[in-house]
Amino acid sequence: MNLILELRRSKHWGPNKIEGYLRNYRSEGITPVSHETIHRILVEAGLNNPITSPRRVWGNRRFQREHSNSLWQADFKMTVEDEWMISFLDDHSRFVPGSRIHHNPTAEHAIKLLEESMRLYGKPEQILTDRGSQFYPARGGCSEFTEFCSGNGIEHIVASVRRPSTIGKIEAFHKAYVYESWMFSTHDGFVSYWNYERPHQGIGYLYPADVYFRDRCG
Repeated sequence: MNLILELRRSKHWGPNKIEGYLRNYRSEGITPVSHETIHRILVEAGLNNPITSPRRVWGNRRFQREHSNSLWQADFKMTVEDEWMISFLDDHSRFVPGSRIHHNPTAEHAIKLLEESMRLYGKPEQILTDRGSQFYPARGGCSEFTEFCSGNGIEHIVASVRRPSTIGKIEAFHKAYVYESWMFSTHDGFVSYWNYERPHQGIGYLYPADVYFRDRCG
């Protein structure tokens, strides 16, 4: 029970995430506990924070690539400091091969980060983005980002209009950043936590890094 309370206090995880962590990464001698039991323990300890309104759901249709480096999602996110975070996220594993903070959201910054990520982890077969001006030219033609992708043998895919669920996986990364990045003194520290220490619901509460390197292709 002490471990459950410590995970809640230090990492602010909910019952399902704690259950998944204990099931997949429990130390010797720790018995798996159901999320119902964990919920009861948190309530009794005064550590439960029930939601005040139903969670927003965009739809029931979900997709996920079968292998790592098959598809990366990319997006910009404005931070509370009025700066911009550009990130790439592997669709299959939720692993983040690259994320940086910049003063301005430019195609140049996206391309530079993509180059760095490719040097470290290889290149994806495809990259999915929204229709932001850094990725998609409003007046037609081919964007600088698309040209870079094409020149490196990567297919650039653009999300449909008014379909936020299309790039929902990287939006989940953005949401975690908003609520959890304050726990870390550096941006790289948060990204490392996301990749190597934070169980993810969409992959059975495994760590993104474990799934990424296990199922990597190319």
